[in-house]
Amino acid sequence: MSDRLMSKGPYGYMDVLRRMRLSRHIIMGEMADEMGWSVTKLSSLEMGRIPLTQDVVDLICQIYDVDEAELHELKAALVRCQLRSKLEGMQ
Repeated sequence: MSDRLMSKGPYGYMDVLRRMRLSRHIIMGEMADEMGWSVTKLSSLEMGRIPLTQDVVDLICQIYDVDEAELHELKAALVRCQLRSKLEGMQ
């Protein structure tokens, strides 16, 4: 079950971030610059190699005009990521 929590399907957070970026027609380098990150760090986040945190959600909301639906998706993705961290910590 924990593998599904971070999959590229509807249960992971990577698809949420990538969809938000692409819907705004922003290339990865541009988004990384706007966030004050390297492209490598943003790519790692989109690929699920580093966890989604509240700070990241706050930063995205601060930089981009995040609507209610996107905010809901980001918060749900954050909960999934936190749950996965807890599950991995129990192993």
